[in-house]
Amino acid sequence: MNVRRGRPPAYQKELALSALTETFRLNGYVATSLDALVSATGMNRPSLFAAFGNKHSMYLAALDHFRDTVRSRLQPELEAGRSLSEDMTAFYECAIEHYCEGNALGCLLLSTALSDAPNDSEVRDRLRQSVNEIEAAIGQRVKRALAKECDEESHHYLTKILLSQLIALSAQARMGIPEEQLRHSIRLVLSAILPSDGRTPCG
Repeated sequence: MNVRRGRPPAYQKELALSALTETFRLNGYVATSLDALVSATGMNRPSLFAAFGNKHSMYLAALDHFRDTVRSRLQPELEAGRSLSEDMTAFYECAIEHYCEGNALGCLLLSTALSDAPNDSEVRDRLRQSVNEIEAAIGQRVKRALAKECDEESHHYLTKILLSQLIALSAQARMGIPEEQLRHSIRLVLSAILPSDGRTPCG
């Protein structure tokens, strides 16, 4: 990242946080060493600890940063005013782009943090909160589109199905499946889940 060594100015802290996030996303919490974090941020250890706290605090900050970044990129796609099928397609394709950027593939939360959640209540709480936020956003979009056609139970099940596709995309990206293949797959899935020929997806 080539951040100047020493205590960084405020505008560089965001760059350092992004570097921490990508390093944890690539290696996971346990396999990420302090040396790797120092190297990624370009900060010396005292400066790194002063800015972010210990390694666990850095990891929690990275989880929060990743969640906020994903939210800022994905949420607008659900509020664009297109059809439900078009909005969900754009939503997933934006997620795929994010999951396939750089060397750290997949989602820090839905892929990497899953292995840490069972033994770390703070990680587990952040993961649960993030998933709940995503599910709520998808659910609101589904309800806006299908309030007249489908009942509450159908909204619930359709939302769960759509959420599961995001989790699956993260896992597939983590496995190194090419971006274009992921895009093709989600389009096929959505064509079955959200038909564009006037048929209702509920039932």
